[in-house]
Amino acid sequence: MTIFDKLSGFAHKAKENALSRAILSKDKRLDKSMSESLDAASIGLSKMSSFGIPGRVSAVAYDPVSSLLAVGGGVEPDTYIRVFGKGISTSITLSSASRIKYLKFQTGSPTLVAVDTKNIVTTYDLKTKRARGVVATPSIVTSLEHCVGTDWLFIGFADGNVDMFDMEAGAFGEEYGIPNLCLDSYEDQQQKSQQNQQPPHNVVVSIQMHPTDLDLVLVGYDSAVFLWSIRDQNIKKCFKLPQRSKEEIRLTCLAWSPCGTRFMAGYDNGYMHLWDMRNDNRSLMSRRVFHAGSPTEDNLCEPIYQMAWYVDDKASKSFLVVAGGSDLPDIRGLHVMEYDLDTNDPRDARKQTILSTPIDVADFILLSSEPYFLGMHNPLGLLVVGVDGGIRAYGLDHGHPPLILPPALQFLDPPVEQAYYISQLPHSVFQQLIAPPTQHQHQHQHQPQQRDLYLPLAGGVAGNGHIYRIPSNDLLITAHGQSTLRFWDASYTSLRPLSNRTIYCSDDISTQVEKQQQAVTTSKIRQVVLDNHTGGVIVNMNDNTILVYIPDSLEEKQPSGHYSTTQEKFIANCEDTLDEISQLLEDMNNNDEEPPTDNTGQQPDTTLSTSSLPEQHEQQQATNTQQSDSDKNSTKENLGKEGSISKDETNPFISPEQQEVENSAVEQEESNPSDPSIQQGQQVEEEPPVQQKEKNPGVKVELLDKRNETSGFTLTMKITIEEGTITKMVSGEKSLFGFSTSNASTYVIDRLLGQIVFSINTKGDNYAATPTGGGDANSISTESSGGKETSDKSSPSIISEDTHITQLGLYSSYSPSNLKSFQTVPQLFIGLSNGHTYQHDITTPSSQPILIPSTSSTTPIIDIHMIDINGNYPPKTETIPTDAPTETSSLSMDQHQQSTEQLARKSSDSGRQQSKDDAASVKSESSNKGGGAVGLLRKTTRKFSKSANRNRSNSQSAPPPPLPQQQDMPPMPTEDTDEITNSPTSATTGSKRITAGRWEYNEQPNPHFLIIVSNKSITTFLSGYNTRLFQIDLQSTQGCTEQDIIIASKIMTADGGGTCLTVVLQNGNIIFYTLPHLTPLAKISIPADIVASRRLEEMSFSGDGRIVMWSGAYELEQDLVLLQSKIPHGEAVMLHNPSIRLPPHPVQASVAQKSKKSWLDTVQGAFQKGPLTVAEFDTIMGKKPKIDPETRKSQIAKAQAASSSGGGGGSNRSSTGNKVQEESSGVGGVFKELGVKMNERGERLNELETKFEDMNQASGDFLKAVRDYNERQANKKWWEF
Repeated sequence: MTIFDKLSGFAHKAKENALSRAILSKDKRLDKSMSESLDAASIGLSKMSSFGIPGRVSAVAYDPVSSLLAVGGGVEPDTYIRVFGKGISTSITLSSASRIKYLKFQTGSPTLVAVDTKNIVTTYDLKTKRARGVVATPSIVTSLEHCVGTDWLFIGFADGNVDMFDMEAGAFGEEYGIPNLCLDSYEDQQQKSQQNQQPPHNVVVSIQMHPTDLDLVLVGYDSAVFLWSIRDQNIKKCFKLPQRSKEEIRLTCLAWSPCGTRFMAGYDNGYMHLWDMRNDNRSLMSRRVFHAGSPTEDNLCEPIYQMAWYVDDKASKSFLVVAGGSDLPDIRGLHVMEYDLDTNDPRDARKQTILSTPIDVADFILLSSEPYFLGMHNPLGLLVVGVDGGIRAYGLDHGHPPLILPPALQFLDPPVEQAYYISQLPHSVFQQLIAPPTQHQHQHQHQPQQRDLYLPLAGGVAGNGHIYRIPSNDLLITAHGQSTLRFWDASYTSLRPLSNRTIYCSDDISTQVEKQQQAVTTSKIRQVVLDNHTGGVIVNMNDNTILVYIPDSLEEKQPSGHYSTTQEKFIANCEDTLDEISQLLEDMNNNDEEPPTDNTGQQPDTTLSTSSLPEQHEQQQATNTQQSDSDKNSTKENLGKEGSISKDETNPFISPEQQEVENSAVEQEESNPSDPSIQQGQQVEEEPPVQQKEKNPGVKVELLDKRNETSGFTLTMKITIEEGTITKMVSGEKSLFGFSTSNASTYVIDRLLGQIVFSINTKGDNYAATPTGGGDANSISTESSGGKETSDKSSPSIISEDTHITQLGLYSSYSPSNLKSFQTVPQLFIGLSNGHTYQHDITTPSSQPILIPSTSSTTPIIDIHMIDINGNYPPKTETIPTDAPTETSSLSMDQHQQSTEQLARKSSDSGRQQSKDDAASVKSESSNKGGGAVGLLRKTTRKFSKSANRNRSNSQSAPPPPLPQQQDMPPMPTEDTDEITNSPTSATTGSKRITAGRWEYNEQPNPHFLIIVSNKSITTFLSGYNTRLFQIDLQSTQGCTEQDIIIASKIMTADGGGTCLTVVLQNGNIIFYTLPHLTPLAKISIPADIVASRRLEEMSFSGDGRIVMWSGAYELEQDLVLLQSKIPHGEAVMLHNPSIRLPPHPVQASVAQKSKKSWLDTVQGAFQKGPLTVAEFDTIMGKKPKIDPETRKSQIAKAQAASSSGGGGGSNRSSTGNKVQEESSGVGGVFKELGVKMNERGERLNELETKFEDMNQASGDFLKAVRDYNERQANKKWWEF
């Protein structure tokens, strides 16, 4: 850069500062801070809630008593344990970052045991949600089994041993354990068989407690299954398959039958064997789970992974659920086999079905309704863990209906890929989207007889500080695999699923042939945009397709009645439109006068900057005349012929300014035609409708009316891009939305009209000589290649080939092409990677793009914001009358919406044809190579009589003076120079004029600030004039370095006022700037684990001071940053409910019920041992048995009564004093314990005495029976033998 360029740049900045100071000194409203009520103390980071789950699931556990579900998983170091209850969920603080592989609840107790991949057993207290004990194991943990009703957990190891773990104490028991049973059997077998036999495997594969007997437990190894007696501590039976081949068959899983006399064993060859516990010689039944080939074929089969046996509610049938065992790889799911419960026939199952799942099953558990009998009696459902780490739940009714999981777990099936948090929706739109399914939707459900079934979780209690819902109309949209869109009511802190709003985009983009062939689609969702004004959803797919959906509730709630299709709705309004057109034709036919002529002799301002350059204006006018000869001749002919109206004349979206240009061009053509061969009245052939394809090459707009009865949305439009890929999408007010492509093209589409209303290419000829912003003093363009600045306004703004579009903005604001008008019209802002921003007035397609010199750097544009001086974001649409006549005012969005809704399309084909015809009638003023703008937002053309033209010209105000050139710029303000004085029109317009130049500043009734954010700087402009008011470089902010870049930004407003700009840096810092001055206000830091996820660019913002960011692979975290907003939030969850207790064990209940015994049962009971009780079980394990609280109270009462009766007649005062003294000294506790033991001993002696009495009576009865038998035998006659 030369010295001259540097001096020019300094002069350029000085002139900019002079103009901005002049405007700010004139309009004090622009200099008022919107962030006065905010301070650094009111800015922080406070967690509100979490959505989703951090990672894939690797272990699950269910407690039927507490009705809680625990899931664990994730990848180191982002591991987790999450516990779910009824409408609540909470995370457990882990003691280590190792991955969880086993989870077990202590049923009915606030204890959860977890085993990680490092084989460390951790006991977690559900009351404190923290670890209570951590124990290392001597070997690899391979299996777990909890003895319900006790504190003991069987833990099997890879070395063949089984240890007992005390879940309450968090330690291993020292007095009991099951040794490696395979070694003992191998030693016995080695003595009887050959010496060269290989020892069997010692890995404990499965442990299964007996359903009813606490004394029996199955211990399964790879090579054998052992029935172990806990009381006798010996092997009851050994079940082993004979080796008939060289390949060794290994055990994989076990399952007891409901009767308790048989069990099923699964093996790695796909076979399952039914064993009788009383016969270990051979199995009762052997079969494959699923065999598709002939009986003689022996194909390879997958192993059996898991089995579970349960009984239905009628207790007449039992079902065996098996995972694996199929020889067909395409079969995914669980095999369900039906057996008779009350039969001893060991034959095969009566019936076999497949519970189909979308992915292969890795594990599953029964959702038990009862804690005992291994939970096999009347379970609530099945919980399936897939190989993809997702969870699915199914009921056990006919057809196995799916159960709705908690919202957090639904993020895994299919896995969530993107999330869009939309906050503060309009109340009407929000209520329509969260409304329950309509009656019409209910009638078109796939299975209308079934209602939504939720996972039966009823545990947990929410505390007083827990917030279920926040007062905000928030919506969360998640994009999942398989092109699925799900909607959630995010006003609930745990989310509320809107299942009736789920959209399956793959069904809408798949062809009929693909659906018939059931082809698996590879389409994915790239971007989703929600129209806040209508509730419509715009989806960008990875196959360069855009799908536009509208909610059905918008059509169903129309006051005029219900329309079955969108076309019928337009046709219903067509008659009103035809009546208006007929009145317009009648008015035009009655006027024989010529169209009005522009009396000023100056071309109406389509681009203000070009009107100030006489030479450039003449060149542009000549170019436009040469390029649109055919268009002007066609317009002239249509205007001259009575009753012949061109399509542009009936187009309700032609603005009056553009019509004046066309009428003036027609009059000039009549007076001085450019082509002598064309005379007035000569017909000119119109261009065929194929020109639409030439103006928008590679863009296909297809109007549809595909209603999805289950999702509540209707697919109304499908846009296909044949050239390039879609990079950005943006939604504007009313029915407009825009998108950009990789080939630097941008399109704006009217959703209701179904047409492209504007298109531009940033690398076209229109951008080669782009003027700068309307009110900018310098009008200097910067070359992105070399960073050079030039003061020549006519020099082209060079856009290199590698420059691409980085951001789009579509707002209703003031147009630089008509500063006199105070109406807001749709404006398109295009941000490029070279730091430039271009503005387009899409209501004036013939205008040139305006360059906004947004930043001093060449870094990409990140965000484009628009806000008014009252803090409204985006600014509200203004329609304010001005001094100019209404005929020349720009088209407002309300008028555009009303005109759009009046357009009728009788069918999709007719609508597409109309789209082509209308596009063909709109003649572009720039070449196709230049990527000129194509627009349809115009008003109706009308003919005016001389009187009407005279009145119109008298009432029209003078056009605004041209923008100042560099030589006309005001000097730097000094104390002796009065720069601003009242303009001649200040009495009527309230505007001021800068006397040093010819530039006039009109005070806008509601000024808008245009805020452009790049990677390195932020700039505030005055919208319409595009004058740079304030700017700050990121590097100048305290604590920022050259390596810091901005990746996202948002305008936030706290409760009670206070608006600021929030920017997020790539290093995780969030900086808050005041508006509009851009003064640093505060800086906070995002947690390091969230920054490490590298997904800060996908952060969502709320306008009331909240941020939603990815905290895990499938988890979102919502935080409040503007603490002044005082949004209620908090989590207070109690997982353990002390009022819910575990019922007594069935063994204790059976012992407590003393039924009348026969003499034979009494004799047998005297020589046989009774069932093992819980107290005896604890005693065998070396633990002091626990006494029931009620029993303990009764025993203490008996002991006190006995001590008082045996102590004599002492005074109550002395006895009370002795009790207090004994309790204080600790002696009383010892005596109480001694009394309890004595009472227990007395009870045992009483029981023993009762048994002996029963035996004595039974022996007498037996002797009498023998005597009676002998007498009968002696008295028998010979014929009675």
